[in-house]
Amino acid sequence: YLKEVRQNPQEPLVVILGGAKVSDKIHIINALKGRAAAFLIGGRMAIAFLVAQGKSVGDSTPDKLDVQTAERLLADPELKGKIILPVDGIVVTDVSTGRDATAVEGEVEPSDMGVFKAQFLKYIQSYVPLISAEGKALAGLAAPAVAVATETSHNPGPTNSTALNLEARVAKDSRNKDTVEVTLRVGDLEVIGVVPAGASKGRDEAPTVDTQQAIANVAKIQTSINETGLNLGQHVHLLIIDSLLNNVAELGANATVPVSWALWKMAAKLQGLELYEYIRKYAPESVADKDTPVLFFMNIFNGGLHALKPGEGLGQDRIDIQEIMVVPVGATTYAQALAMGDAIDYQLKQLLRSQFTDSQITRADESGFSVKGLGDSSAAIALVFEAIKKAGYTPGKDVKLALDVAASSFFKDGKYYFRGKEITSRQMIDYYMGLVSQYPGMIISIEDGLDEDDWEGWQLLTREMQKLGIRTIGDDNFVTQLERLRKGISMQAATDILIKVNQNGTVSGTLEVIKEAKKNKMGWVISHRSGETLDDSIADLAYATNAFGLKSGDPQPDYDFIAPGADYTDQWLVRRVKYSRMAEIEEREDWKDGPPKPANVGGIDFRNKALKITYQPMGNFVGLEMKLPTLSKAQIEQFNIEGEISRLEKMVDNGILPSGQGIKEILAACVQKGELDNLRERITVLLVKMGILEERQWCLKECSKEYKEALVLVDSLTI
Repeated sequence: YLKEVRQNPQEPLVVILGGAKVSDKIHIINALKGRAAAFLIGGRMAIAFLVAQGKSVGDSTPDKLDVQTAERLLADPELKGKIILPVDGIVVTDVSTGRDATAVEGEVEPSDMGVFKAQFLKYIQSYVPLISAEGKALAGLAAPAVAVATETSHNPGPTNSTALNLEARVAKDSRNKDTVEVTLRVGDLEVIGVVPAGASKGRDEAPTVDTQQAIANVAKIQTSINETGLNLGQHVHLLIIDSLLNNVAELGANATVPVSWALWKMAAKLQGLELYEYIRKYAPESVADKDTPVLFFMNIFNGGLHALKPGEGLGQDRIDIQEIMVVPVGATTYAQALAMGDAIDYQLKQLLRSQFTDSQITRADESGFSVKGLGDSSAAIALVFEAIKKAGYTPGKDVKLALDVAASSFFKDGKYYFRGKEITSRQMIDYYMGLVSQYPGMIISIEDGLDEDDWEGWQLLTREMQKLGIRTIGDDNFVTQLERLRKGISMQAATDILIKVNQNGTVSGTLEVIKEAKKNKMGWVISHRSGETLDDSIADLAYATNAFGLKSGDPQPDYDFIAPGADYTDQWLVRRVKYSRMAEIEEREDWKDGPPKPANVGGIDFRNKALKITYQPMGNFVGLEMKLPTLSKAQIEQFNIEGEISRLEKMVDNGILPSGQGIKEILAACVQKGELDNLRERITVLLVKMGILEERQWCLKECSKEYKEALVLVDSLTI
């Protein structure tokens, strides 16, 4: 959608953005700043911009990195005069219902999450017709056509229109290679489908055609669909329409996949459902019967074809193993799993920089690290385990490793050319058994451990790994195709299958493969491709089917991809958006039946908290300064401990992140006045609440160093 707006804007273009974090929207701002007439900033992220301008925002305390990002954007010459901020707001005590709304004139105060009104309303009215809940433009507000980027869900209700309009165009993937993006319109509704592409491919996966041919084929598909007279409002019609795409060999997966995704998205939209809700409603036979969450398989160290440069060799210049992934098995929420990946990624970079030059360290196709000159896969695995420990996690308990070996990429004439040697299937299996013995209980799975057609080898590999509690995942040998999966099932060649929609060709066909896997008690991991886009539909597929895992590359943490001066701000967050979508769905599900019921742990009131209650402060204490400030005699005399603690309690109860320095000063005053013992229980309650808030706000990052220091100091002084 952003690409379409950027390439074919309707003038004047106004972009409306909201949400919690500036960093989550920076890619939208950068993509459209040369085109947009104005950016209307609302939600909590507006507070960061107001602070960056030196405005008063009451008790609100935006993330320091967000304020720095806002300062940088306000100073950008291309954005001069384009960023429009609220001058008043509506503060509500219950955001979910809007009850107790109070208009606040002048500067925004004291608003955490607010609905900003007056200037927005005035500014929007000069550009766009406001749309009522019934979908009709409000009277008297007609204005020029405008494209508006929003994040709100839309439930338009049923439509009588059956004609589908498909518009295909060339788009770029994360490697800047051509791919195909399709816009599907039904009446006034519109959705986007897009297809990624892989670097290492199985021989029998759905073929692609030339990009221009794929675009021409989309036009043929539209004609075929409209000739049926079927309506996407009925699921049985969707299945019939999707089946028209089964001739993938002729049409090309780069034509069928974006169309198929768009069809399923539109069918969901016509029923007022999220994509994951629609899939779960109509494909229950493809939903896993397990009560454990989807695991994140985060590709933190890259090798193989994902990292290899021209003139380089595997096992010498780059490691043979294509992906070394961290899997946060101990995370209790998807937000926490992502934060754990961020922390490990950061520690791995510090380790690499201590042993290699900056010019040797790069990020490969899937954004994980790669090191020129490090060809030993075992050494790379050891480095990742060390990074896990330095991040404060226990390998095997909190985090496990998953390996994607992509063995077909170094298999030739019946032999494997691995670690500089020519070896057999049995020797490859022996290598894996040695790794598992070296790291007992710390490796969860091995993907593509042998060549795609080494079926006898796969049988032996799976038998040996099952004895050790290790899962074997087939990608190149199954390529999300029913025929190959059934062969593997008959031979008991693997315990799990990797699922890639573009290997199959359609969403319906992919769900049939998952259904077959489930019927035969296999697990599945939903996967991205090395050439990705900002589409996050695979997260919906993973959540809907309750997959064993979601594999979407490196977590792409803020410190290296978003922060001012970061090394990779030019890269799109195509990996992170999938993990973030999982966290978004999880929170949406928590609130589906209304605000979560208060959790009562030890008599503590956790109002408005949708989290499972765990307190796990970040284990990475490297570089933290565990010292309280020393207050002067005059400061101590004037310090109102009761008032300051009450203010802090109010902030935390309302989900506002307090200042780390403010927490330290309260602790210092309690110690210097001898009041700590009297207030120990009260401060302990605050500690637990702040730990939850830390997890909810994803503040397990380098930018929240002062906050982490404060938490650890509270912890050490009170427990």
